[in-house]
Amino acid sequence: MDTDLDWVRAQSRLLVRAGEWERGQRDPSALLRGRELKDAEQWLLSCGQDSKRQATAQQIEYVVVSRQGENRRRTVALGATGAALVIAIALGIFAWWQRNNAKFESAVALSRQLAAQSEMVRTQRADMLPLSLALAVESLARSPIRSLEADQAVRHAWASMPRVVARLGHEGEAVGVAYSADGTRVATLTAQGAGRVWNAVTGQPIGPGWKGDNHGVAIAFLPGDTNTVMTASAKTLERWNAATGQRSGRPLEAPPGLVTGFAISADGRHVASVGRANEVRVWDLVADGDQPIAAIQMSGHPNDQIETSAAFSRDGRYFAATRRGTLTVFEVGEWGRPLAEVALPAAPILPLAFSSDNRFLAVRLGRAVQLRRVRDWESVLASLDVPDRGGGGVWRVPLAISASGRYVASATGEDSVTVWEVDAGKPAVTVRQEGKLTGLQFSPQFDDVFATAGEDGTARTWMVGSARELARMTHGDAVRAIAFSPTAALLATSAAEAAVIWESTAHPDVVAIENQDGVARAWISPSGRCLWTASGFENDRGGSVLSRCWDGADTTLLRIPVEGRWTSLTSTPDRRFIAGSRGEAAVVWDTVQRKQVAHLEHVPPLDWTEIERQRGPRHDLKLQRLKEEGSVRVIAISDDGRYVITTRADQITRVWDAVDRREVFDLPREPGPAIALSPRGSLAAIAVRPDDAPEDNSRERDTVRVFNPSTGADRGRLRHSRAVEQLFFSNDEQTLVTVEAGNTARTWALDGKGREMATVPHFGFAPPRLSGDGKYLLSRADLEHVRVWDAGTGQPVSPVLPAVAAGDPSAFAFSRDARRFAFGTAQGIVNVAGLPGGRVIAQLSHAGAVSALAFSDDGRYLVTGSEDATARILDIDANREIARVAHSAPVRDVSWSADDGARYLATAGGEAGRASLWWPGDLRDEACRRISVAFSDRVWSRYLGSERPVGCPVVGAPSKR
Repeated sequence: MDTDLDWVRAQSRLLVRAGEWERGQRDPSALLRGRELKDAEQWLLSCGQDSKRQATAQQIEYVVVSRQGENRRRTVALGATGAALVIAIALGIFAWWQRNNAKFESAVALSRQLAAQSEMVRTQRADMLPLSLALAVESLARSPIRSLEADQAVRHAWASMPRVVARLGHEGEAVGVAYSADGTRVATLTAQGAGRVWNAVTGQPIGPGWKGDNHGVAIAFLPGDTNTVMTASAKTLERWNAATGQRSGRPLEAPPGLVTGFAISADGRHVASVGRANEVRVWDLVADGDQPIAAIQMSGHPNDQIETSAAFSRDGRYFAATRRGTLTVFEVGEWGRPLAEVALPAAPILPLAFSSDNRFLAVRLGRAVQLRRVRDWESVLASLDVPDRGGGGVWRVPLAISASGRYVASATGEDSVTVWEVDAGKPAVTVRQEGKLTGLQFSPQFDDVFATAGEDGTARTWMVGSARELARMTHGDAVRAIAFSPTAALLATSAAEAAVIWESTAHPDVVAIENQDGVARAWISPSGRCLWTASGFENDRGGSVLSRCWDGADTTLLRIPVEGRWTSLTSTPDRRFIAGSRGEAAVVWDTVQRKQVAHLEHVPPLDWTEIERQRGPRHDLKLQRLKEEGSVRVIAISDDGRYVITTRADQITRVWDAVDRREVFDLPREPGPAIALSPRGSLAAIAVRPDDAPEDNSRERDTVRVFNPSTGADRGRLRHSRAVEQLFFSNDEQTLVTVEAGNTARTWALDGKGREMATVPHFGFAPPRLSGDGKYLLSRADLEHVRVWDAGTGQPVSPVLPAVAAGDPSAFAFSRDARRFAFGTAQGIVNVAGLPGGRVIAQLSHAGAVSALAFSDDGRYLVTGSEDATARILDIDANREIARVAHSAPVRDVSWSADDGARYLATAGGEAGRASLWWPGDLRDEACRRISVAFSDRVWSRYLGSERPVGCPVVGAPSKR
């Protein structure tokens, strides 16, 4: 008989194992595993259909239970592996988060460190401003969040740094720079005698340039000629053609002795050399001769320590020269004998200059300046001195006289300049350069602005009245020469490393408008390119509307004078149209076209005698106030600028068509203490007060008349129990809000003749606010709280929110989508809450009462104005202040520009209106335009270690420091 021994052995082995498992009360440890289980399963499969090869029930159960146990073990193992994998992934994610968080915290810390270092560097040395600004920009660029520290570091650093207009890429040390009379060209001269003319706007060279034979000393355009340049070298004066780079005529040979400069008459006909020779030579350039027409012998002998000085009078009639202790004056053309020879105190160099009106000739005598009368040369108009008798002034810094002759400036120390007011004969201001002076010049346009330059590596512009530094232009080496453009808007400087054209004033903002009458309103036109301001609300001298544009638009200042005091001013929501009233007229301006589009005059003029007779003595005080402040009291304008409504003291309410510049109709005997136009101009509302109205408004019962402004047809009469003080429509013109003197605000549906929908409490002077969709009304609910109400039902939709420390909520605002609202208090607290629910989600603190609020279009940012003289921007989602703009007085008005992203911020405070950048990317770009030098890797390594700067592209040549 054939027997399969392998099968029998497997059966026996499995039978024994199954029996042991059964006798062990089915202990799981006795089950088959791994290889044994696979062999047992193969054996079961091999049994087949042969009746002699059948497994027992016990064997089959044993194998099946073993397989189940093996599956359970695998499931557990797989679960454990999965759990371990999940834990590993979680740990990896946590490690990644920790790493990113560490990198984030490190970036924040580095950004704050750079901001602190920027502030520290800024105060160390005069020429460190570019480094301070570069560090601030680096802080801004590296900050992973919108950082207030970086924002303020940038603003503080660039407060004195003007924009760079152009860098003039000459080779060699620039020792001279000059503007052409029309301001379109700039000429530079190097110590090596090389010269070139440049486009003053682009900084591109004009012509091939030239190279003189000797050391370069001075350069100037011939008056009225943009193509001919005069230069002085050590031995000669030369004229150069800017277009060809060739000499114009032969060199003019100066007398023996080093030439230090020249003087040119105002008509460009005569030129005189000055230097260390004891002779002054004069040439007639029109006669085209290279021989001098006069050789004036001066006192003394040639001497390296004694120089001559010379000047032509502004009318070209007189020529004056000094050397040692002698002043010699000639009448131009009469060179045979001098008009006068005046003995002066001996000094190595006696700079001199004529006033523009030829009233006096100024001569510097050491630290003092003597003013001599023109034509009466022996007569002294004034002697200007300083009380401090310290060291003498810098020799070669010339005198400077302001454009009108009101001020005279002179060096009164190695690093100091004193400015005297001529008529008073007293010093007006003394400023210090922090380095030996090398240049001094008054603005050709503004009497109270002057510029200085020095070996401290800076040129600066100053304001006489306040001794305020308007701008600081920084080079890497001593500044050798400066020149104002004819408009005074630009200043050119030359130094060893470069010649640069700068704006002459550092604008901390995109544009600023100053007005001594105080700026009450500031806004940006819909184009996003023009700033508008209005002044003259708090004085009787008259006011003005001012506008200045930027970003490629006309940058000239538009001034619209206003005769008499403003009685009201308003604008359309998009700021396209402005309407104001003063006297007996209303005026409308188009901010895009930058012009007045309507002048709406009430005629005939008021007969005050008749008005007084009609009203009686009970109204004497009210009429007197109207006489003083103007008869047109209130003005409203539709969003499209077409309709304007005015009221006058004779109780006439008038509707105007500002497009056709005509009166539409009058509403007689309705003085209109409150008035409003709907956004589209299809409805108007006016509060009608009885003729016998008492002075105490709390006892009045006004009626609000709603009508069509184009036809005068009534749309409803809304009766109130008290005097109505404020009116405004919803954006959809379906709701009217009225505010009564008795601490009550009402909402009215305008779907018929006017239906009252809700009455809510409102306390305080700040008006309530209606959301843009007309759904919510924000009011001061009582003396200590604010609340949001459903405008249709009067039911509260937010909890009572405390006005911190019982402060008077001084400003309310809704976001455009009505999902957020904000309110400020007299204690300086600004709260932002969400809707629905009214939960406070962000807060900001000022050091003074909040005066103005405005949301950005997307509702993410809020700009605030305060009595603490700052405007601040709150990132609501992050609950963090991210930017701050400072004024010198309380900020009364704030608004955003209407361009994409609201890049610009308009603020009004004190005597200034400003349009400012606030977005970090824009701040960075603007700051980079003001940095004039690049810093070496060695400098950056002090602050960044081995990292490379990422803030600004490399500009200019690496600094030598």
